Amino acid sequence: MPAIKSLAAFLLVPLLCAQQSDPSRFKIQSATVVVDVIVTDRKGNVVPGLTANDFQVSENGVQQKILSFEGPALSTPNARPPAEPAVSVQAGSFSTRSLRMITLVLDISDMRGASLKTSIDAAMQFVDKAIGVDDYVAVYAIGSEVRLLVPFSRDKQKVNEGLQSLSRGNTGIQTARGRSGTVAAMDSLNDQIASLSKAGDSASAALAGMAEVERLTLQTEMAFQTTMQTRVLFRALRAIAQASGNLPGRKNVVLFSEGLPTSTETDAGVASVVDSANRANVAFYVIDPSGLSGESGVMGSFDAGGATGGRRSSQVARDNANAARNTDVVGGDSKFDVAFQRMNADSGRDGLRNVADQTGGLLIKNQNELKASLERIDRDLREFYTLTYQPQDSNYDGSFRKIKVDVAGGGHTIRFRKGYYALAAGEETKVTPATAQLLASVENGSLKASLKPRMNAAIVFSSPTELSVPISIWLPGDQSWVSKADKGYAAGITMAITARDENGKLVDIFQRFVDARWSKDEWKGVEKKGLQIVSSLTIPKLQSLDVEAVLQFSSGAAAVGKTKLVVPGSDESGARLTSLFMTPRVDVSPTVREGDPPALHIANYQLTLPIQAQFASSDKLTVYFGMDNVSMDAASGSPKINLALKLKSGDKVVKELPADSLHAWAQSTNRIFFLDQFDLAGLAPGTYKLEATLRDLAKKTTTVNGTDFSIQ
Repeated sequence: MPAIKSLAAFLLVPLLCAQQSDPSRFKIQSATVVVDVIVTDRKGNVVPGLTANDFQVSENGVQQKILSFEGPALSTPNARPPAEPAVSVQAGSFSTRSLRMITLVLDISDMRGASLKTSIDAAMQFVDKAIGVDDYVAVYAIGSEVRLLVPFSRDKQKVNEGLQSLSRGNTGIQTARGRSGTVAAMDSLNDQIASLSKAGDSASAALAGMAEVERLTLQTEMAFQTTMQTRVLFRALRAIAQASGNLPGRKNVVLFSEGLPTSTETDAGVASVVDSANRANVAFYVIDPSGLSGESGVMGSFDAGGATGGRRSSQVARDNANAARNTDVVGGDSKFDVAFQRMNADSGRDGLRNVADQTGGLLIKNQNELKASLERIDRDLREFYTLTYQPQDSNYDGSFRKIKVDVAGGGHTIRFRKGYYALAAGEETKVTPATAQLLASVENGSLKASLKPRMNAAIVFSSPTELSVPISIWLPGDQSWVSKADKGYAAGITMAITARDENGKLVDIFQRFVDARWSKDEWKGVEKKGLQIVSSLTIPKLQSLDVEAVLQFSSGAAAVGKTKLVVPGSDESGARLTSLFMTPRVDVSPTVREGDPPALHIANYQLTLPIQAQFASSDKLTVYFGMDNVSMDAASGSPKINLALKLKSGDKVVKELPADSLHAWAQSTNRIFFLDQFDLAGLAPGTYKLEATLRDLAKKTTTVNGTDFSIQ
């Protein structure tokens, strides 16, 4: 049995790199869609006594069969007796509709001090006036992180104490006031640049250049802060919605927020929140505290305008607004029309407005009279109908499916969630709707790849229990996937990198949008050596994987690459081998080098992920791989294995390599790894295979794994 060596006495020779610089599948299965419907008359009162026969529900224009139906938990005294429904009602020992789950969320990341105080006071007023003794309330605060102030509780005093505990200091990344100050500073620098550029002398030109650097610094920093701020908020809202999925009944989230700045991730963030909310039957109500305090909005498109301007006042505008909400109101102003004009006057593409609209909630803005708004939210929690149906379309391709609900008769205002993203069960928590649609477009052929990236990937250890898949994606340095920009080139890159098991189940995914820019000098380097994108996936166990990378560029081009990582054996077959990772470059690095996969940082060495397994005969090749499920001798601490390494050309063994450089994996009792270097000197140009044969002496099993490479 080989002995385990200590890494402390192990030395790798740091070397520079001598290199130049199956499809995704979605399961088909059935699911039940739940739609809560709020029906009011022209006076804004709930319409009672409706039956399943009064409703029609369609999905993408196709009428669906209503499987179950429930009316409002509270009925009015004058309600007519309900007719016998023509559909079955799901049975249960008790109705969960009497349970009311309210989550109060204060987005303090972008709030001014006055608005924070207004939000706390408004939330406490809501708790005091609208929350019943049997209602459950939770309170979250979102700044640079998410804080749970009060878990679900029926204790009003406890809820109010949690609200009051919020610091008046802002814990966000960048406030609206701070952002306005940055914009003002950038405008001032632009004026300076314009003025200095007109002077025509070299000193003024130098000063203009310095001012331009300062402006770009502020612009870049604001863009970074905006992206981070947007990402934190949407991730928090998505997490709150997902966590509510197992709670019974209708769930309302009341979000106090002044809105958020637009970033490249806004649309994807909105789609993710809407998808999670609709799956969990959660409605979002967004209250802008700047409107509640009488202050003017500072969020650009989020501002609805003044008291008399920017509102829909004509009959045509009202009819269009009602048509957009699937509402049949003819002539005159209903109370809902007035409320809609006051609350939803902003018709811009604001992210939070879309979240409220798409989940069946409301955006409340420029509304100093809070009582009516709180009463509206309270009624929505009590007086709603619930319909369920099973979609006729069972192809879960990530597309958005529009839901439309009609009610017999006229003069009704109808509110319901507008649709859902068709994601396969089990993948909705991993894949954003935008990514699901991107992957589906590759599978169905609607997205044609104009580029085939070069991919290199391996499965290696990353912790005592998990494994990592470092992935290199290389693109040629041509201009087919970039666009000319001011003083250089740019590309918006939407990336989706997936790992699926042998059954097509999604194991992990990396999804990101990158706004990449290069100066003309920087682009010359890309043209010469190409562009390498390095990423990592995490998998829970050693298994074979199909890895796919899909890249969509703002230029209209697309790239799709695939590679298969084979892991022989199973968990029951004894000791097993990871991928055999090879690299010609190792650097001394006490910490993980920026841009490199953490799993390739071993002791004080950083192993570089090469573009491809192609080396020069002058290279010293570093080989690294792991062995899992290894039995250890209790007395000696040595592994009960036999390991052999061979270099092969076709079926011919070219060289047998020493295989005794074994090391224990920290905090693991059954994982060891191999790490050593070999000279390639004397090998002729051609294709070779590095093959490892692992014999488990305890279970008397043998497993073989290998990797191909070439020598120039």
